[in-house]
Amino acid sequence: EAGARLRSALDWPENLGEGKLPGARENHVHLALGLALRSLGRSGEAERFLRAAAAGSGGPASAMFYNDEPPDMVFYRGLALRALGRTAEARAVFRSLADYARRHRNDAVEIDYFAVSLPDFLVFEDDPRRRHAAHAAWMSGLGRLGLGDRRGARRAFAAVRRFDAAHPGLILPQAMVDIVGGSGV
Repeated sequence: EAGARLRSALDWPENLGEGKLPGARENHVHLALGLALRSLGRSGEAERFLRAAAAGSGGPASAMFYNDEPPDMVFYRGLALRALGRTAEARAVFRSLADYARRHRNDAVEIDYFAVSLPDFLVFEDDPRRRHAAHAAWMSGLGRLGLGDRRGARRAFAAVRRFDAAHPGLILPQAMVDIVGGSGV
């Protein structure tokens, strides 16, 4: 039943308005399907979904616009690469998240009032510097978690909570920090 529910996540219902954007990554769903199928001994199908989860457009970006690949999809790509036995590539993906966060955490940011793709209605009640700091800490935490640095991931996720206690990207990675050992997820 879990497999059927995961597969249904790949097809968006008509009543969701705009629907899925072209090129939207679903690495998280493909990874979950691949791991579930692998646990059931269906290695051929599992491999297909894991390869789909390992696909991506490159490294991390600011993820401020609709066509930027979100950092969590980069993270799930790294997990899929690891599940496929491509450990060096997985480590490079995780390192790219942590490095990007380190290099860009102090970037000057401001709202583009004419952007057509602001992810939220942020124009009147947002501090872009605070949002950017939370985003950089989140990326750092994802990278550190993938590299097996639980302590660093915990610190980064705690910083995200200080900036944005309701950050939607914290729930699953924080649970992973709590369950996995020091060797990475």
